[in-house]
Amino acid sequence: MQGWTVHALDGVIGRIDELLFDDEQWSARYLVVETGSWLAKRKVLISPLLFLSIDAQEKTLKVNLTQDKVKNSPDVATDPPISRQWEANYSDYYALPYYWVENTPAHSLGDDIARDHAAAHLRSSREVIGYSLLATDGSLGHVDDFLVDDVSWKVAYLAVATKDWWPGKKVLVPPQWIESVRWADRSVSVGASREHLKHAPEWETGQTITASFEELLQAYYAYKSPIQAPNEKTAKSSFIALYATHAEADAAIHDLQRQGFDMTKLSLIGQDPHTEDETVGYYTAGDHTKARGKTGAFWSGIWSVLSGSAFFRLPGVGPILAAGPVVVWIVGALESVAVTGGLSALGGALFSIGIPHDRVIAYETHLKAGKLLLVAHDVQGSQDTTRIAEAIERTQWK
Repeated sequence: MQGWTVHALDGVIGRIDELLFDDEQWSARYLVVETGSWLAKRKVLISPLLFLSIDAQEKTLKVNLTQDKVKNSPDVATDPPISRQWEANYSDYYALPYYWVENTPAHSLGDDIARDHAAAHLRSSREVIGYSLLATDGSLGHVDDFLVDDVSWKVAYLAVATKDWWPGKKVLVPPQWIESVRWADRSVSVGASREHLKHAPEWETGQTITASFEELLQAYYAYKSPIQAPNEKTAKSSFIALYATHAEADAAIHDLQRQGFDMTKLSLIGQDPHTEDETVGYYTAGDHTKARGKTGAFWSGIWSVLSGSAFFRLPGVGPILAAGPVVVWIVGALESVAVTGGLSALGGALFSIGIPHDRVIAYETHLKAGKLLLVAHDVQGSQDTTRIAEAIERTQWK
């Protein structure tokens, strides 16, 4: 994505210069964007949670910000180390959850800022590209690029150019195989021999990671990928789309309704954005649940189309509104003795229909950042699969 143009709602912000990731979770945390003359070429950080749309063909990225919002954002020297206090101020300014505080509301920092260990774990992609790749029996090549999942924003693979040892071939190495990174020596060590990596599936620069190519990689490296769902149920019968606005989610649902899609298989989840000085109500009128408040008309309309309605206040997620069968899944998770892997009740609900743990956490994070989740489950038959896939492709925020 280096060199891509970043657009605000009201104009161009600048071009992507590099990526900052944390070397504990191997997750992308910020894009470093070099602004144009409108902001004296100042560099700013943009969190993936602020993205609205990505156009790989045009090499553009749109964010849910105005130029003025970016202009007044907390100033920072974009080269690590970056303090945890700065990250907290940044998250507060953009109303984002703290990524380093698991299942904790954004205002609760505890002692984490005092420890301020963020600086040691935020790294630059520009720094790592060019590092030597060391196999168990010698040097193999060098890190040539990063491949990042655009839902969870985890680093899915390091692209390695093996020309130092085996001319002309590039292979992908998952972070799970990385044993250590020697920052002082500019090298990455992996737990595989040169021969093993030599015969890995070849990857060409710019090549799309398709489901079939993912299966080849997973089979070869014998690991679970963070990009594709590792179980058959998720891959074949469940779809999730993210929407940045209520209007986009509404358009997708009514698009599917017009096509004759079975609406009992659709669910929608979103934050409840009301404030304390606002009149809010959720009530039954006839056969439908209605809402009063800032998003009352939207949710009243959704509840008239999708079966099931509820309001929940979930620890780690906050107040949410839900429609469709996800309501029953959340109640089931709340009634369980324990929720898998420290997930919230919503996370447990999604996990119960086969959504992988890593992607569940990513979806929860997007939800806390204000996006809406549209879930289609138990999708059977080629016609319904095509309908939901095409509707998501037309309407979702990516």
